[in-house]
Amino acid sequence: MENEMTTTNGNALAFPTTGPDPFATAARKLGVIEGSFLKFDGNSGDFTYGPKDDTKDLSHGTVLAVNMSTFKRGWICWVDGEVAEEIMTPLLEGEPQAESTLTDHGPYQTYDDGSEDGWQSQNSIEFRSTDTGELFTYKGVSKSSGRAFGNLLDAFSKVYRQKPNQMPVVEISANAFEPKVKGKDGKPGKKIGKKYAPVLKIVSWMPLSEFLVLIDMGAAAAAKPDDDADQSGGGDNPQNYTTTD
Repeated sequence: MENEMTTTNGNALAFPTTGPDPFATAARKLGVIEGSFLKFDGNSGDFTYGPKDDTKDLSHGTVLAVNMSTFKRGWICWVDGEVAEEIMTPLLEGEPQAESTLTDHGPYQTYDDGSEDGWQSQNSIEFRSTDTGELFTYKGVSKSSGRAFGNLLDAFSKVYRQKPNQMPVVEISANAFEPKVKGKDGKPGKKIGKKYAPVLKIVSWMPLSEFLVLIDMGAAAAAKPDDDADQSGGGDNPQNYTTTD
Protein backbone atom coordinates (compact mmCIF):
# COMPACT_ATOMS: atom_id res chain seq x y z
CA MET A 1 0.00 0.00 0.00
CA GLU A 2 1.43 3.36 -1.04
CA ASN A 3 0.35 5.29 2.05
CA GLU A 4 -0.11 3.10 5.11
CA MET A 5 -2.32 4.49 7.84
CA THR A 6 -2.16 3.94 11.57
CA THR A 7 -5.11 3.96 14.00
CA THR A 8 -4.74 4.62 17.74
CA ASN A 9 -6.96 2.77 20.25
CA GLY A 10 -9.54 1.98 17.61
CA ASN A 11 -10.24 5.65 16.88
CA ALA A 12 -10.95 6.89 13.39
CA LEU A 13 -8.02 9.29 13.61
CA ALA A 14 -5.28 8.02 11.31
CA PHE A 15 -2.06 9.43 9.89
CA PRO A 16 0.16 8.29 7.03
CA THR A 17 3.23 6.39 8.23
CA THR A 18 4.97 6.06 4.86
CA GLY A 19 5.29 8.20 1.77
CA PRO A 20 5.36 12.02 1.64
CA ASP A 21 4.66 13.77 4.95
CA PRO A 22 1.55 15.95 4.37
CA PHE A 23 2.16 17.92 7.55
CA ALA A 24 5.71 18.89 6.55
CA THR A 25 4.47 19.80 3.07
CA ALA A 26 1.73 22.02 4.51
CA ALA A 27 4.23 23.67 6.89
CA ARG A 28 6.52 24.60 4.01
CA LYS A 29 3.62 26.06 2.04
CA LEU A 30 2.74 28.22 5.05
CA GLY A 31 6.24 29.65 5.08
CA VAL A 32 7.82 27.78 8.00
CA ILE A 33 11.60 28.07 7.79
CA GLU A 34 13.57 24.88 8.23
CA GLY A 35 17.20 24.83 9.27
CA SER A 36 19.17 28.01 9.96
CA PHE A 37 18.59 31.43 8.43
CA LEU A 38 21.50 32.44 6.21
CA LYS A 39 22.00 36.21 6.09
CA PHE A 40 24.23 38.36 3.89
CA ASP A 41 25.34 41.80 5.10
CA GLY A 42 25.78 44.21 2.21
CA ASN A 43 27.80 46.59 4.40
CA SER A 44 30.51 44.08 5.34
CA GLY A 45 30.14 41.33 2.74
CA ASP A 46 29.77 38.72 5.49
CA PHE A 47 27.51 35.66 5.51
CA THR A 48 26.17 34.69 8.92
CA TYR A 49 23.58 32.23 10.19
CA GLY A 50 21.63 31.48 13.33
CA PRO A 51 19.57 33.66 15.70
CA LYS A 52 20.46 37.33 16.08
CA ASP A 53 22.05 36.94 19.53
CA ASP A 54 24.18 33.94 18.53
CA THR A 55 25.20 34.31 14.90
CA LYS A 56 28.02 32.32 13.33
CA ASP A 57 30.13 33.20 10.31
CA LEU A 58 30.06 31.26 7.05
CA SER A 59 33.31 32.22 5.38
CA HIS A 60 33.81 33.15 1.74
CA GLY A 61 34.87 30.08 -0.22
CA THR A 62 32.45 27.79 1.65
CA VAL A 63 30.79 25.33 -0.73
CA LEU A 64 27.13 24.39 -0.30
CA ALA A 65 24.92 21.93 -2.16
CA VAL A 66 21.80 23.55 -3.62
CA ASN A 67 18.31 22.12 -3.91
CA MET A 68 17.10 24.15 -6.88
CA SER A 69 13.58 22.75 -6.53
CA THR A 70 13.22 24.83 -3.34
CA PHE A 71 13.71 28.14 -5.17
CA LYS A 72 10.79 30.48 -4.42
CA ARG A 73 9.78 33.96 -5.54
CA GLY A 74 7.27 36.27 -3.96
CA TRP A 75 6.70 39.10 -1.56
CA ILE A 76 7.22 40.12 2.03
CA CYS A 77 5.51 43.05 3.77
CA TRP A 78 7.00 44.96 6.70
CA VAL A 79 5.03 47.10 9.16
CA ASP A 80 6.79 48.70 12.16
CA GLY A 81 9.83 46.47 11.58
CA GLU A 82 7.78 43.26 11.74
CA VAL A 83 6.62 40.86 9.03
CA ALA A 84 2.94 41.58 8.35
CA GLU A 85 2.57 39.02 5.56
CA GLU A 86 4.76 36.83 3.37
CA ILE A 87 3.64 35.18 0.13
CA MET A 88 6.11 32.89 -1.62
CA THR A 89 5.53 30.69 -4.67
CA PRO A 90 7.83 27.80 -5.68
CA LEU A 91 9.32 28.49 -9.10
CA LEU A 92 8.19 25.05 -10.26
CA GLU A 93 4.58 25.98 -9.48
CA GLY A 94 4.44 29.11 -11.62
CA GLU A 95 4.62 32.88 -11.34
CA PRO A 96 4.41 34.69 -7.99
CA GLN A 97 1.28 36.59 -7.04
CA ALA A 98 0.82 39.85 -8.95
CA GLU A 99 1.89 42.93 -6.99
CA SER A 100 -1.42 44.67 -7.77
CA THR A 101 -3.32 41.99 -5.83
CA LEU A 102 -1.35 42.28 -2.57
CA THR A 103 -3.18 43.39 0.58
CA ASP A 104 -2.49 46.94 1.77
CA HIS A 105 -1.24 46.72 5.36
CA GLY A 106 -0.51 50.45 5.63
CA PRO A 107 0.04 53.09 6.80
CA TYR A 108 3.74 52.54 6.13
CA GLN A 109 6.75 54.40 7.49
CA THR A 110 10.20 55.39 6.23
CA TYR A 111 12.95 55.12 8.86
CA ASP A 112 16.10 57.14 9.53
CA ASP A 113 18.34 54.46 8.03
CA GLY A 114 16.42 54.65 4.75
CA SER A 115 14.49 51.39 5.19
CA GLU A 116 10.79 51.42 4.47
CA ASP A 117 7.66 49.55 5.45
CA GLY A 118 5.52 47.95 2.76
CA TRP A 119 5.84 45.15 0.24
CA GLN A 120 9.20 44.07 -1.18
CA SER A 121 10.08 41.48 -3.78
CA GLN A 122 11.79 38.47 -2.20
CA ASN A 123 13.56 35.27 -3.30
CA SER A 124 14.57 32.24 -1.26
CA ILE A 125 16.41 28.94 -1.65
CA GLU A 126 17.79 26.11 0.50
CA PHE A 127 21.44 25.07 0.80
CA ARG A 128 23.10 22.16 2.60
CA SER A 129 26.56 21.94 4.03
CA THR A 130 28.60 19.43 2.02
CA ASP A 131 30.35 18.43 5.27
CA THR A 132 27.54 18.05 7.81
CA GLY A 133 24.30 18.17 5.86
CA GLU A 134 23.17 21.21 7.88
CA LEU A 135 20.30 23.03 6.19
CA PHE A 136 20.42 26.78 5.47
CA THR A 137 17.54 28.86 4.17
CA TYR A 138 18.68 31.99 2.35
CA LYS A 139 16.21 34.82 1.75
CA GLY A 140 17.01 38.09 0.04
CA VAL A 141 15.10 41.27 -0.74
CA SER A 142 17.89 43.57 -1.94
CA LYS A 143 18.66 44.28 -5.59
CA SER A 144 22.13 42.77 -5.20
CA SER A 145 20.73 39.53 -3.79
CA GLY A 146 18.21 39.44 -6.65
CA ARG A 147 21.07 39.58 -9.14
CA ALA A 148 22.85 36.76 -7.28
CA PHE A 149 19.73 34.61 -7.48
CA GLY A 150 19.30 35.50 -11.14
CA ASN A 151 22.88 34.58 -11.99
CA LEU A 152 22.50 31.26 -10.19
CA LEU A 153 19.31 30.46 -12.08
CA ASP A 154 20.90 31.44 -15.39
CA ALA A 155 23.98 29.26 -14.83
CA PHE A 156 21.83 26.32 -13.71
CA SER A 157 19.40 26.62 -16.64
CA LYS A 158 22.19 26.30 -19.20
CA VAL A 159 23.45 22.88 -18.09
CA TYR A 160 21.00 21.06 -15.79
CA ARG A 161 19.41 19.03 -18.60
CA GLN A 162 22.83 17.63 -19.44
CA LYS A 163 23.36 16.63 -15.79
CA PRO A 164 20.41 14.44 -14.79
CA ASN A 165 20.24 13.32 -11.16
CA GLN A 166 22.93 15.79 -10.13
CA MET A 167 22.74 18.74 -7.75
CA PRO A 168 24.75 21.96 -8.18
CA VAL A 169 27.34 22.92 -5.58
CA VAL A 170 27.98 26.65 -5.15
CA GLU A 171 30.82 28.63 -3.62
CA ILE A 172 29.71 31.70 -1.66
CA SER A 173 31.62 34.97 -1.85
CA ALA A 174 31.02 38.70 -2.37
CA ASN A 175 31.91 41.48 -4.80
CA ALA A 176 32.57 45.06 -3.71
CA PHE A 177 31.00 48.04 -5.48
CA GLU A 178 30.31 51.71 -4.95
CA PRO A 179 26.61 52.51 -5.23
CA LYS A 180 25.45 55.34 -7.43
CA VAL A 181 23.65 57.89 -5.31
CA LYS A 182 21.30 60.35 -6.95
CA GLY A 183 21.38 63.90 -5.72
CA LYS A 184 19.09 66.83 -6.38
CA ASP A 185 18.58 68.22 -9.87
CA GLY A 186 20.30 65.25 -11.45
CA LYS A 187 23.61 65.99 -9.76
CA PRO A 188 25.68 63.18 -8.18
CA GLY A 189 24.74 62.53 -4.59
CA LYS A 190 27.02 62.12 -1.60
CA LYS A 191 29.04 58.91 -1.73
CA ILE A 192 28.05 56.42 0.95
CA GLY A 193 31.11 54.17 0.78
CA LYS A 194 31.77 50.66 -0.41
CA LYS A 195 29.00 48.06 -0.49
CA TYR A 196 29.02 44.34 -1.21
CA ALA A 197 26.92 42.03 -3.35
CA PRO A 198 26.57 38.28 -2.69
CA VAL A 199 27.97 35.80 -5.22
CA LEU A 200 26.62 32.24 -5.61
CA LYS A 201 28.86 30.53 -8.15
CA ILE A 202 28.33 26.96 -9.31
CA VAL A 203 31.71 25.22 -8.97
CA SER A 204 30.79 21.51 -9.18
CA TRP A 205 27.96 18.97 -9.25
CA MET A 206 26.94 16.31 -6.75
CA PRO A 207 25.18 13.01 -7.51
CA LEU A 208 21.64 12.93 -6.15
CA SER A 209 22.53 9.85 -4.08
CA GLU A 210 25.18 11.88 -2.21
CA PHE A 211 22.76 14.76 -1.69
CA LEU A 212 20.23 12.36 -0.13
CA VAL A 213 22.95 11.25 2.29
CA LEU A 214 23.43 14.90 3.28
CA ILE A 215 19.70 15.18 4.01
CA ASP A 216 19.90 12.15 6.31
CA MET A 217 22.98 13.58 8.03
CA GLY A 218 21.27 16.90 8.59
CA ALA A 219 18.10 15.28 9.91
CA ALA A 220 20.08 13.12 12.35
CA ALA A 221 22.00 16.14 13.64
CA ALA A 222 18.83 18.20 14.02
CA ALA A 223 17.15 15.41 16.01
CA LYS A 224 20.08 15.19 18.45
CA PRO A 225 19.23 16.94 21.76
CA ASP A 226 21.20 20.10 22.44
CA ASP A 227 20.33 21.98 25.59
CA ASP A 228 22.26 25.04 24.45
CA ALA A 229 20.68 25.24 20.99
CA ASP A 230 18.07 27.82 20.08
CA GLN A 231 15.12 25.71 18.95
CA SER A 232 13.10 28.66 17.65
CA GLY A 233 14.65 28.59 14.18
CA GLY A 234 15.15 32.33 14.36
CA GLY A 235 11.52 33.41 14.46
CA ASP A 236 9.92 35.94 12.16
CA ASN A 237 12.15 38.85 13.16
CA PRO A 238 13.28 40.30 9.81
CA GLN A 239 16.76 40.95 11.20
CA ASN A 240 17.29 37.20 11.36
CA TYR A 241 17.17 36.53 7.66
CA THR A 242 16.90 39.54 5.40
CA THR A 243 19.71 40.68 3.16
CA THR A 244 20.87 44.26 3.56
CA ASP A 245 21.93 46.38 0.60
